[in-house]
Amino acid sequence: MSPRLAVVAVVLLVACGGSSKPPPSPPTNEPVAEPAPEPVPPPQAPPTDGRPAIVTDEIVAIAEELVTLMEAGGRAMTAAGTDCDKGAAAVRGMLANMKPLVQRAKKFEAEMADPAAEQWFQARYADRITQSMVGGMMTLASACQGHADFGAAIQEMGQLDK
Repeated sequence: MSPRLAVVAVVLLVACGGSSKPPPSPPTNEPVAEPAPEPVPPPQAPPTDGRPAIVTDEIVAIAEELVTLMEAGGRAMTAAGTDCDKGAAAVRGMLANMKPLVQRAKKFEAEMADPAAEQWFQARYADRITQSMVGGMMTLASACQGHADFGAAIQEMGQLDK
């Protein structure tokens, strides 16, 4: 059961007699006070990690997922060792997992073009990406220089945002 469905189920249970409250009193002719309006939630607080305001929580969540997938792809490439067929499969598997996120991220291209946002992302993610991809990728690139399928998989990386 999804969390949203669970909340709906609990609300329905309480509303339909799931509590031990006595039944309401019969209506009277006395005026009824209007319920107080629900408070408006405060706006989202600005990030405290130096993140520019233009970089929303949604953008950070997408970036975090992408980097996590790149880390998994890097581990798969490292596990492939010098086996070019396994390396090509690892690259394509990573790309297949990343493609939906890259498509979701496209709507944030303007925000990502902001120099402060770009700098923040570089500072936050560049080391993780480099550490996750360099070892396995470099080993495979060196071992698979003439391997057509591995070369094609690497070329497909350039088409990820298409």
